[in-house]
Amino acid sequence: MKRKFTALIAIAAIVLTCVPVFSGCSGKQVYTLKEDEQGKYYSVSYSGYSPSLKGRLEIPAEHDGIPVKEIEQEGFAGGNLTSVVIPATVTKIGDAAFAHNYQLEEASFADGSAITEIARGMFGFCQSLRSIAIPETVKEIGIAAFLHCERLSAINLPQGLEKINDQAFEGCYEITQAEFPQTLSYIGERAYYSTGLKKVVIPDSVRDEITTDSEGKEKTVRALGYGAFHTCLSLEEATVGSGVTELPAGTFASCTALKKVTLSSSLKKVEGAVFKNNNLYCGHAFFGCSALEDIYFNGSKEQWAALKENIDNKPYKYNNVTYDNSPVLRAVVHYVQ
Repeated sequence: MKRKFTALIAIAAIVLTCVPVFSGCSGKQVYTLKEDEQGKYYSVSYSGYSPSLKGRLEIPAEHDGIPVKEIEQEGFAGGNLTSVVIPATVTKIGDAAFAHNYQLEEASFADGSAITEIARGMFGFCQSLRSIAIPETVKEIGIAAFLHCERLSAINLPQGLEKINDQAFEGCYEITQAEFPQTLSYIGERAYYSTGLKKVVIPDSVRDEITTDSEGKEKTVRALGYGAFHTCLSLEEATVGSGVTELPAGTFASCTALKKVTLSSSLKKVEGAVFKNNNLYCGHAFFGCSALEDIYFNGSKEQWAALKENIDNKPYKYNNVTYDNSPVLRAVVHYVQ
């Protein structure tokens, strides 16, 4: 059987393919003149032997009197940078722009930054990155943006943030808290997989949508991806907001310290194992939550009874491991109205 979540390998592909470019013994910054509706501007990248890119990088706000507004895709990837300063003039940053800078400890945006997105894989595998202040203008954190930033602990989620995409913080072991703003509408697959979160409160703004297909059949468009908090081994408490009507497979799977969960009466389904191409893609929502003791349910006994009918507890056994949702069914239910 293929490894779980194999389909997500492609998500981080652009990060994984960032390798040093050998074209000589040294390198240099390259400025490319471009034009948009505001006029001429420069994009910037680094060309040559990328490991020669070392130390502190402060990208200039202008070059030859013309603003620098863009950092190219993989523009400074695979180097030995220790810190990065991005000027307020930069409004576009390409995918994996600083990926695989293993020595990078700090990244910052200059005051006045108007950037709206942290790009896909932007700091992927920057294993020494400890802190970053995300500008308040950012609306979206891209796929694998901070993938395996293993020492990242100091990070803010700005008010106004709307989307945290797939694998955004996967493998960020030292992230212990995440205060989600009420503007947040989407948390992607494995967004916080294997992080150090101790408490999770999914805001009501993370809201599933009911749509209809071409045949008039109802379909739920989920606002929470598979395995969003999978293997958060320090997670002790979780609250699922009223916007989530279907709790996806793997949401809290293998959260072995999880003791307390608060669920809304809006929740209508807790998913079991999901398969793709006859292979296990993701286990049950509460698989492996061996410490789970208490469920606080914001609804009536009748509503809980209806939900229980839609908690998929069909077991699946693989490699002598049984996947099921039994922890949530064994827990003591407390009714909070």
